[in-house]
Amino acid sequence: MAYYPKSQIKTNLRSSGEYNFVSNNKPYIGPYYELSNGEIYTGATPDNGKGEKIYLSSDTVILDGTATGVDTVGLPQKSEIVITPPQNAPFPTPPSRFLPTPNLTIPTQKDYNLGEFQRYFAKKNNQNIYLEINKETCDQLKNKNPNIAFDLYTAISLSWDLSGEQDQTYLINKNTVTLVENRKNWYGFTQWFKDDFLKYYQNPDIQTDLFTDGTEFINRRTKLAYRGPYHIHPEKGPMVGAKHIQREHDYLDPIQPTPNLIVDPTPIPTPTYSSGGGSTSSGGGGYSGGSGGY
Repeated sequence: MAYYPKSQIKTNLRSSGEYNFVSNNKPYIGPYYELSNGEIYTGATPDNGKGEKIYLSSDTVILDGTATGVDTVGLPQKSEIVITPPQNAPFPTPPSRFLPTPNLTIPTQKDYNLGEFQRYFAKKNNQNIYLEINKETCDQLKNKNPNIAFDLYTAISLSWDLSGEQDQTYLINKNTVTLVENRKNWYGFTQWFKDDFLKYYQNPDIQTDLFTDGTEFINRRTKLAYRGPYHIHPEKGPMVGAKHIQREHDYLDPIQPTPNLIVDPTPIPTPTYSSGGGSTSSGGGGYSGGSGGY
């Protein structure tokens, strides 16, 4: 068995028959410990040598007629499962239930006015598998609704900052997630976010989704009149693109009376944005040259 530090091992746990031996599917009663990768072994701690591997008996399910481990990847919303305990299991077969499935909650304008909103997440109990869910699913899991597999997942809600000073908002959200990971031993929860702690962030002081017809601004880099979407940053002034992005993009300067002004004839489309905050359009608000700004 690979080495695991003590901080990644839950020890002195006890099974009352809800766990079975992997080798023969017979129920196990006694102490056990759990590794951070979700593997479970008999014995109070690993100090006395590696015990026998066991598993939560309700982890075996029948999905579309095929026995498999419970997971959410590729499952449609409310995919029906039948929890089937192994033979000679010490509890009756529960009714058909549903697995929680990924379902994002999008902030409303009211949330932006407030500056924060609630996000909801679930973790598979015996593995470090995370998914974002909605409030309804979170409430069902917390209230142990019999229509959902509440014994297989743990659900939480957390406050997510939406506005304010950008660096501070990033740190607040990251610290909130890290606190959940440390308090609940949700190993890898912080890494699951892939550093996207500014998701849904909006600076209320930036005027966005504006449009100019080519008679108001000159692109500072190209020296041509600019026609297309733009935004106004409170400190940097007018800039190319409908929204402010965390990547270099051109500054716009007000047009001064100039004879024989050359107008750039190419219309620039409104950029689209990925979940990470970057633009996916090559012409609507970003460029990698040195005269752009963040």
